[in-house]
Amino acid sequence: MPRAQTVPEYVVRLFRSLRDATRHRRLSAPVGGKLVCHSRLIDLNSQEGQRLAAEAFVNQKLVQALLRQEHPAFCAVASAMTVASAEEVGPADQKRFADVFRKAETWPPVMACYGLDALDALPALLKYWLLSHLQYDGAPLALLAQWLRLLDFDVEILSSADLDEDAFREDVLATFSSSSDESRRFLLINYSRSVVGQRMFSGGHYASSPWPLLAALTLEK
Repeated sequence: MPRAQTVPEYVVRLFRSLRDATRHRRLSAPVGGKLVCHSRLIDLNSQEGQRLAAEAFVNQKLVQALLRQEHPAFCAVASAMTVASAEEVGPADQKRFADVFRKAETWPPVMACYGLDALDALPALLKYWLLSHLQYDGAPLALLAQWLRLLDFDVEILSSADLDEDAFREDVLATFSSSSDESRRFLLINYSRSVVGQRMFSGGHYASSPWPLLAALTLEK
């Protein structure tokens, strides 16, 4: 089990989260530009990328629902909301991401997702304000899972720390092995930018995609 935080450690974690969210709130989403594509990755816009895309099953509802993040820290928010929009649920405004929690009959342990579990005892209105502010410092994977569960998605979290590449590939194939038209499956991608040679804003990034390339979060509805 992880070591329990001391009070000073807890205060420092909260201070850093609020400080970073306040700093990042002033940023604006970049326009244009091109990210570095790691040598082991295939650029979707390349000839090979287009060939693979043509052979893949593409969820057109997800393509049509694809959202551009409105803030550099909103990659997680935009990705989760893209999945929700494909099923025509959830808010449309990325700044209103936390509204799903505010409207819930019972709040899930949202602050625990940030390692601040004691703050889950706060009044709902104060937690709503905190989440609305903290989303400018990004959103943990566990928070997205809680958000999507409130929208009636069945969520399974998979961490690359617990999988090797072969096991990861097997899980992706198993997720999409069903041919039933009654089921709808999504992959929400989470990866380390430093691993693929990208240096931009932060170390982690989420990206929704109609193609199951990499996955940390498997969603089934």
